Amino acid sequence: MISQVNKLASYATYRQLYNDGKKDTYFIISKFIEHTIVSNELNSFDVEKMSSLLNENFGFRIPSYVIQSAIKRIDFVSKRDRQFSVSQDNLSSDSEITQELEESGLKSRALMSRLIKYVKNEEDKDQEINEEKLTREFTSFLLDDSFNGDYSSIISKFIIENNTDAAFLKDINQIKEGAILFSGLNYTSDISKLTWKNSINLYVETEILFHLAGYNGLFFQNLANDMFQLINEMNQKSSKRIISIRYYKEVSEDIEHFFGTAEEIVKGNRSADIGNVAMEEIVRDCSTPADVINKRARFANILKQHSISEADSLNYYSPKYHDFNIESQEIVEKYGLAAENKEKYLKHLNYTNILRKKDDINSESLSLKESKHLVITEVGKILQMANDFNKENEDFNAPLAISMSSLTNRLWFDLNKGFGSEHLPSTFNILEKSRLILSNILTQKVAKQYDKVKESYKKGELSEDDLNENIIELRKKMMKPEDIDQEQLNNIDDIIKPNGLEIYKSGKERLEKKVKKLEHDNKVKELDRQKVVEEKKRAEKEVENSKKEITRISNEKRIQVQKRINDIEARKDNADKKVAGRIKFIRGLITIVLILIVLLFIYIGNKWNFDILTYIITIFPLIGITMKIYTGNKFESLNLINKILFRTEEYFKSKVYKEYNIDLEVLEELKKDLIATD
Repeated sequence: MISQVNKLASYATYRQLYNDGKKDTYFIISKFIEHTIVSNELNSFDVEKMSSLLNENFGFRIPSYVIQSAIKRIDFVSKRDRQFSVSQDNLSSDSEITQELEESGLKSRALMSRLIKYVKNEEDKDQEINEEKLTREFTSFLLDDSFNGDYSSIISKFIIENNTDAAFLKDINQIKEGAILFSGLNYTSDISKLTWKNSINLYVETEILFHLAGYNGLFFQNLANDMFQLINEMNQKSSKRIISIRYYKEVSEDIEHFFGTAEEIVKGNRSADIGNVAMEEIVRDCSTPADVINKRARFANILKQHSISEADSLNYYSPKYHDFNIESQEIVEKYGLAAENKEKYLKHLNYTNILRKKDDINSESLSLKESKHLVITEVGKILQMANDFNKENEDFNAPLAISMSSLTNRLWFDLNKGFGSEHLPSTFNILEKSRLILSNILTQKVAKQYDKVKESYKKGELSEDDLNENIIELRKKMMKPEDIDQEQLNNIDDIIKPNGLEIYKSGKERLEKKVKKLEHDNKVKELDRQKVVEEKKRAEKEVENSKKEITRISNEKRIQVQKRINDIEARKDNADKKVAGRIKFIRGLITIVLILIVLLFIYIGNKWNFDILTYIITIFPLIGITMKIYTGNKFESLNLINKILFRTEEYFKSKVYKEYNIDLEVLEELKKDLIATD
């Protein structure tokens, strides 16, 4: 059998292929079939064998007609009779999705390792952790609508704890979205025909209507709004109202009883039960029974706006429907319905089955959208019975009841909505599911404690003041899903522990508890204060050390910069001396040449008998030029000579500086750096 981690990887890969633009379901399934052929080295197979291998390798249960259609997309597979043959000529050693599966597998294993480590840190050290069970429940948590399990609360805490890790949320939501996409293959007789064309009645339970009205909080209202929005879209796509929303007469009676009880609470004749969020919302801001009646009218208007009405009357227990009856005392006892006064749950499943049989619905290849009658509920008992009936009876290919999230997922798939939209249904979000589970666990824990408190009061163990004090304390523990965040996890953990809630039996005990709590809080505050002082001292020391380190680094830098400056300037001095020597040599050489020219002129003058004026005009300027060149002074009136001498000197400088590896710009920058470090 496939491991749970590989199962997660399979769904993540399915989602990835969809995300890559390969939205055609047959195409995606064909890639998994190709991988199965390659990895199992198949030469031939039939549909039954491929179906079995897909389940073993990926955990996929795929209808036969989908497998047959997907195989047609594979070039190297041909069909003869009922057998499929594999051509080895066009077969590669790796399938196209090998890399995606490996990457998804690595991510899934990393997720599980992270969860196991978290659980080991959170759980009691003496308590052994069943890693196999934890892995199985985590897989079910991500892939199914399951809320139950020994590790449900800690898995939920784990996800909420990591709600700021974008990569983590992306990985788990990719697995969830892959499961949503894949779920479209189930309860569908033909995935090429997704539009709902046949009329269907959806029978909603009381809690769905209260969710829609917002009585159970914003979270559940969003879930209901998402579902009803998709129902409207499907009706619009089908060009007529093919999906009708109804409720059975017991739901109508429930609603009337609920608002009647609310009136009694407002009158002061009764008190609202702990955990009954809807009742608390209805009586909130109501000071008279008339206020409750007004809320009842607004509730009726909400149902009218969504075209929700009571189902037509029918004698379900008429002899002609006896063969369709699924009610029995055995089932009532099996699910504990009598003790909880919840026989109506079985009644609604029975009504739905009778309506299907009455309308001659073909059960052999029944898809969800063709079931004609379907219960929508969030009640665990109804969903459990519907699933059990589906497993036990081949006639129930589509269950008699599904949850809001299941219907939302199906409508989303059949409307071909994809995941590009900014607004996705809340049911797709694993983080929201985690909040919901913790809220449910918390509510159940508080409700059980409330029952114990009432029992103690009836036995005379608690006074009326004690009862009221306990009720006030228990109400403080309640949290709606939207109120749960990372900061609340420790408080929730304390409450859901085996001894997380206690009954206060007297004013003295209550006072002692408060004193102890106050002492504990003061100790915690003192410890926190000491921690703050220590943190401040440590921070100041770190700042001081940082300053010292900065000073040390700055000094080291100054020393290094100064060394480089000294080195460059030393080389520059040597280079300047060399340049000066060469210039002096050139000046001396020019001086000798000029002296020779003067002597030559005197010699020629004597020979040619120059007059004294010629000597003055010629010889004296040459003598002046010779002296200027020798001494290195500039010529005030001879710019050309100055330029020649300057360029000659610059030429020698550049040549010698290059020889000595001297860069004046670097030297200037180093001097600036040295000034900046002061």
